Parts: sequence; structure tokens; C-alpha cells
Amino acid sequence: MIKIEPYYDEPAERSILGTMLADPDVIPSVMNLVGEDDFYIEEHRLLFSVIVRLWQEHGSNWDEVVLRDYIRKEGLEDRLPLDWILGIYEDAAPLVTLETACRIVKEHSDRRKVGDLILSLASSLKKGEPVEDLLKNTLDRLLSIAGDSSKLYTKVDIAKLVAEYVKSAMERKEVYTGLPTGFTEVDEVTNGFRAGELIVFGARPAVGKTTLLVTLAEKFVESGYRVAFFSLEMPPITLGLKLASMVSGVPFRKLLSGFLSDEEYDSFLEKLLGYTRVGGDVYFDFRRHDHKSLVSSIFFLRKKMGIDVAMIDYFQLVKVKPGFGESMKDAYSALSTDLKMVAKELEIPVIVASQLRREAEHASKPPTIRDLKETGQLEQDADMIFLLWRDGKDNITRMRLAKNRLLGETAKFNLIFDKETHTYSIEKPGVSVPVQQEKTNVEDYYDENGEIPF
Repeated sequence: MIKIEPYYDEPAERSILGTMLADPDVIPSVMNLVGEDDFYIEEHRLLFSVIVRLWQEHGSNWDEVVLRDYIRKEGLEDRLPLDWILGIYEDAAPLVTLETACRIVKEHSDRRKVGDLILSLASSLKKGEPVEDLLKNTLDRLLSIAGDSSKLYTKVDIAKLVAEYVKSAMERKEVYTGLPTGFTEVDEVTNGFRAGELIVFGARPAVGKTTLLVTLAEKFVESGYRVAFFSLEMPPITLGLKLASMVSGVPFRKLLSGFLSDEEYDSFLEKLLGYTRVGGDVYFDFRRHDHKSLVSSIFFLRKKMGIDVAMIDYFQLVKVKPGFGESMKDAYSALSTDLKMVAKELEIPVIVASQLRREAEHASKPPTIRDLKETGQLEQDADMIFLLWRDGKDNITRMRLAKNRLLGETAKFNLIFDKETHTYSIEKPGVSVPVQQEKTNVEDYYDENGEIPF
């Protein structure tokens, strides 16, 4: 009889759990590499599930006291004793080796699954099951080990997915499939900012990246969406004054200096309060994030607050730590790829402001995609890239949609900057908005259960 010894690495399992306990910011990254079933030791599987549940409920804002209280409420003290957990804390892996530990645990998990498959196949052969069934079942299980087979789509699955999407698009009132930017001319070319997309706004300092992102955030909120805004450069009061000037129409300089009459202040306060009571919401985060904390914060805000879009001002201010043998460029490339994966996994647009190279400021020609600073990976990962520059007129900012992956169409826009209220508008508005076509009766294609009968 075939006997296969279980493959596992207890120190690697303990080091992963210890790091998750000591630094909850790494939890989303760990979850992308291993799952509960990848741990061999039962107590490790249980502790992993508890940590994940705490992260889903609290994000990174929990500690040993919260963990202990949760274990007590769930009646798990006997299975997860406190002294044992304290020992797990001590086995935390250095961040530079965490990914290696995850890969070790995942490889042992896959080896166990292959071993189980071999034993199952031998048993089925002994029972005389048909070879055709054995081959099919073995292939299904191998696919499951190599990658989640539930993520494989047949042509029927794709047909259903597309049909339901088009039906939903026909029924909704919105003209655009993505989040409308509030700039009709931009939405005409992009069809809005869609879930899963990484969108980059590149410019040199003082050209207006932050102001444009705040303008977009205000328009998203006005349309009823929830926005996460990571301001890594501007302090709360400065950003708040910009936003208040936009929504109230009171000149930024007057708010900054406080030169308002009592009547003006009453009018300003009324408009400001009105802004807080209508539309969607915005969650500002002014912390200086590193790569991991930024990614985990976006995950938390999506799960806890249901954000519809994440905005980051700006890319080069995110702290990155190159791994062994890596350069800063490599570290920023990893950040770019992770932000794209976040957009895809959470099904939201992620909008990022980025610096352009210094040479772009003095060039005789407008900037190009290659002027994006620090990493060419951002150029590869981005679904849309907007480039901003100024060429003489004080109140005109040029903006070019230089990359539009899905639709392909590029365009140029002239943004008019209102120095009084720090807002942007587009010169010569009035591009026609697509109108909703007369609806056809699609219900005839559905069965009695409301399903498309493919």
C-alpha cells in the first residue's frame, strides 16, 4: 500500500502567523499568497481564520487585546491558548523573508494535495472505475491544485456574462459605463472611469495635479459615489480649504486669510454644510503610507466603507523598500503592479497622480508617456494616462489623454483654472452627450426563472 508522508514546514507556518499578528498591514499581501487550507497544523489554520476575520472587521486597527477578547467571545481559549499565541508572536518573520515563507507553505500544501490525488487515484484504479472517469476527475483536481478551477470560464459562461452585462447597461439610467468624471468631454472619450482600471495623471510640480484630483473627487461625491483620497503631500487644512472653496464658490485666498464679513461667513457655512449633507462621501487619509499599508488601507476602505474609487496623490511619495538585489525602480514597479491588481481585485478604479521627469519641464515639446518618473511599469500597468502641462497662458492647463487601453481613442483638452476657487473646467464645453436609445424588449430571451437559456 502506498504511504505518503505529509509535507509541511511548521516554522514557516508559525513565522507567517507571527508576522500577521505583529504587523496587520501585511495581512492582505499574505492572503494573496496563502489561504487557510494551505496550513497543515489545525491550530495554525484556526488562528489564520481568526486573524483574517479580525482584519475584515477592523482593518489594521487591532492589537493583542482585541485578539484575546475575540478568542474569548468565540469560546476558543482551549484551542488557542494565550501563552501559545505569545510564542507565535515571537516567531514573526522579517518582512524580507515573509514572501519566501508563504511560498514554502504554499508549495508544501500543493504537494499534500498531489499526494492525496495519487492515493485517491490508486484507490479508484483498485476499484476498477472507468478510465475515462478517472482521467476527467484527475484533470479537474490537477487544475484545482494549479489554480482555482472556478475561475475558468467556458464560452457559455462568457456568453452569459456578456449578455447580463449588456442587459444591465441597457436598463441603467447612466450614460457611461464607468464613473462619470463630471467633465463631459473627457467622459465622451473614456466612457467614464471603470472598475479594475489604473488611471494615471502625470505632471511636473505646481502644474495642478492635486487640484485636478480634488476637483474629480468633488464631482464623484456630488454624483453620489464614495471616494478614498490618499493625500501624501498636502496637509488636511490646505486640502480642506481647496475643497471648501470649490463647493462654496468663496475665493481660496479669502478663506485662507479669513477676510470674510459675517454675512459672507454665514453664506459660506450654509453652502459648506449643504455639501456635507448631500451626495456621496469622501474619506481622506493624510498618513505617509508605505507600499503595504497603502494597499491594505484600500482593501479596508473597500470592505468596510464600500468605496467606489481610490485616489492617490501622489505615486512617488509612497514609501517603498527595495528587496535584496532590487533598485528603487524595481520597488516602484512592484507598487505599480500591486495598484493595478488592487483595482482589478476590488473592482474599483484606482486613480494615481505621478510626477514627470525634470527634463519634461524644459522640453520644447509636450510631455510623453515616457516622462513618467521612477518606473516604466506604470506605463505598462495603466489603463489610461493623462499628461498635464502649461505652455504660456496662466489659466490654461493642457491635458492629453495619451493612453486609452480599452477604447484606443486619444484626445487633447484645455483645462481652465479658476484662481479664485481653485477649480478646473474645460474650455469650450458642449460636446454632445450620447443619448439613450429606445429600448427593445429583451425579456423574450429569458426563461421562466429569469435566466438566459444558453
